[in-house]
Amino acid sequence: MPQSFPLAASARIDTQAFVHNMKLLAGLVPWAEMLPMMKANAYGHGVLELAGLVERTVPKLYGIGVATLEEAIALRACVGSEIIVFSSPFQYDQIPVYKKYRLTPVIATRDALRAYMRGGARMPYELQWNTGMHRMGLGPEDMQYVRRCQVAPRSVFTHLAMSDQVKASRLQIERFKEILAVCGGAKCHVANSGGIWNRKALGLEAHTSIVRPGVSLYGVRPWFEADQGGLRPVMKLVAPVVARHNLRPGDHVGYGGAFVAKRPMSCAILGIGYGDGLMRALAAKGRVFLDGKMRPFLGTISMDLCAVACGPETRIGHMAEIFGSKIDIWDQACAAGTIAYEFMTGVSHRVHREFTRKKIP
Repeated sequence: MPQSFPLAASARIDTQAFVHNMKLLAGLVPWAEMLPMMKANAYGHGVLELAGLVERTVPKLYGIGVATLEEAIALRACVGSEIIVFSSPFQYDQIPVYKKYRLTPVIATRDALRAYMRGGARMPYELQWNTGMHRMGLGPEDMQYVRRCQVAPRSVFTHLAMSDQVKASRLQIERFKEILAVCGGAKCHVANSGGIWNRKALGLEAHTSIVRPGVSLYGVRPWFEADQGGLRPVMKLVAPVVARHNLRPGDHVGYGGAFVAKRPMSCAILGIGYGDGLMRALAAKGRVFLDGKMRPFLGTISMDLCAVACGPETRIGHMAEIFGSKIDIWDQACAAGTIAYEFMTGVSHRVHREFTRKKIP
């Protein structure tokens, strides 16, 4: 496998920034155990490379969260910690797999709880409750059934639907407190990154013993208006200039001739497109940072390539930043009409991940 990709898009992953963010988040909630969310390939960053850093640097590690059974099995090859499978509906015939790989299921429906009990209830599990999001989780009508099962979960949890809104989150927490009274002193978790950001307003310390940081681990604030809070971006997405053109008035650029030059100008062709996760919606809206300046996209974004304005100094091989230290991922995502989470996790597998190899303190 070649070690250098000079004319290909790459995602540069700053492992020191990742460690910094983990320590920062742990310091914000010193009373809590940490349950880092590393689903969707660690939000697009590379879970197999980063999970080991989690084990080595998080002092109160409760476990690592993933979405699917497949993600959990792949992760088990490189970590020994608890792995919790959040979004894969638990089924009876999966029990041997959970036991073989020492995985912890999330029980989020009465059917799943029946399947767990049918299997002998001989492994730890997490019990999820719906307190207002109406996505996954048991409801108040299931409380009596849970009592009858008499098998204590490793912890109970709920998910905040509007963690940026204190009033709505407080209402969910009040509902969750009623559930905790039924569950008999089990460990509990409520807060995602947004909940951690609003920890003081929510009185989080009194209601949770575990937190589930997700997007903030990767240096991204949980919503657009939120304060960066000292987080450092972990991923920088860059793409090379692979061609350059001098345009005359009337020249068209890209499919459909969507851009027409109105004056003499230069454009650079970047080796990145929607096949790499660069959203087509950025055409005529987003920008890149190239040769010390912000440059707009020109015309449509195609599967493998896109065009941006450039200056006379631009040469083939120069690198343009899509997001990272110069361009905030939230700004780019908003230009595309989406959220930072989608942009980050959408960076495709064909984009090479380059990891810093500096010594981690």
